[in-house]
Amino acid sequence: MKSIKYRITTSRFPIDIEQKSMKSIRFTVYPPDGRVRVSGPTHLSRKQMMEVIQERMDWIENQRKRMMQYPRPSAPRYVEGERIFYMGKPYQVRIRSGSVGGVQFEDSQCILTLRKGTTAAQRIGLMENHFRSELRTLVTEFVSKWQPRMKVNVKFTGIKKMKTLWGSCNVRTGRIWINLELARYSPACIESIVVHEMVHLKERLHNARFYRWMNRFLPDWKEREKELKEARRC
Repeated sequence: MKSIKYRITTSRFPIDIEQKSMKSIRFTVYPPDGRVRVSGPTHLSRKQMMEVIQERMDWIENQRKRMMQYPRPSAPRYVEGERIFYMGKPYQVRIRSGSVGGVQFEDSQCILTLRKGTTAAQRIGLMENHFRSELRTLVTEFVSKWQPRMKVNVKFTGIKKMKTLWGSCNVRTGRIWINLELARYSPACIESIVVHEMVHLKERLHNARFYRWMNRFLPDWKEREKELKEARRC
């Protein structure tokens, strides 16, 4: 059965709801705007979903207040002196002129070489292309490392921008996508997301069996996930 998606509007904020093949109800509140998403099984009626949401409304309100305390991170512009993160480490952007555009990380500096007349959009594109290339290489290494251990077959891995997900896995096709933003975070965090998506090839749902596999393959995945959540606020 296909998932059912709809939105309800309370007196204070909207809630996005998705009902799909799953056993329990999951509540998620996203920083920094406190957006609320509720996922639940398809066998529940909309009235039953609303009843469960009403029961958890105090929790939702508290989570929204906490999430909305975090400042909204501004999109990096990659200009002289700007502080950025790459592979979990901070770097200061330094701009150089040259005949060929390029990106190089040295010590605590990100050296961005730009040709004369380079626009802001081209500068951002140059950085994102570098991140995409480096992240793809790292993800490929992790997939090669874990495939024989997990006994799964990943047929494709790709990097793209995602608004709310760190990664996604199409169980039917064996295709895995990883969020480009992960290039900002440590290799340990990236590996955790890759393993998470690969585990979906053994168990599609986020159920007890899924987390047993996670505990077996990556016992410290909770610590890595915590690091990822904390780093995202920077």
